[in-house]
Amino acid sequence: MLKERFKGVIADRRGVGVLFMGAVMLLFIYMLLGYSLYVSQLLLARGALLKATLAAAKAGAYQVDVNVAQHGGKNMDRRAVERAAEEAFAGNLPPVLQRRAGIKNVTVNPRLVKVRAKCSVDIMTPLGPRRDSFETECRAVPRSIRRG
Repeated sequence: MLKERFKGVIADRRGVGVLFMGAVMLLFIYMLLGYSLYVSQLLLARGALLKATLAAAKAGAYQVDVNVAQHGGKNMDRRAVERAAEEAFAGNLPPVLQRRAGIKNVTVNPRLVKVRAKCSVDIMTPLGPRRDSFETECRAVPRSIRRG
């Protein structure tokens, strides 16, 4: 009875080939859509980290301006600049990245504030979770220097 029901598929092997090709095409589409979603999530995470790093650099540059206004640029409080950068970084970071992102280092001088941040994220791919890490670097020039 079973042979009679699938007689056309067994006798003519094209049906099995079409089924196999259909399964391969579905797998290909699944992988393509899954990895395009992975790339978009990775770009969103990187953009969020870049935004937070830029906010940290700007906050550090503002703190340099405050220091220049108070002390004339002498006895610069580097710890206050780093603290302002860390607070701005934490405030602008999305909750998803709070645990895995942080400031790597803050370079401070009267003419430039440079902030480097590092992050690692776990993103699902069609073949399972994958951890990617990346770094961003932003620079900000204090307004007291830009005015000339």
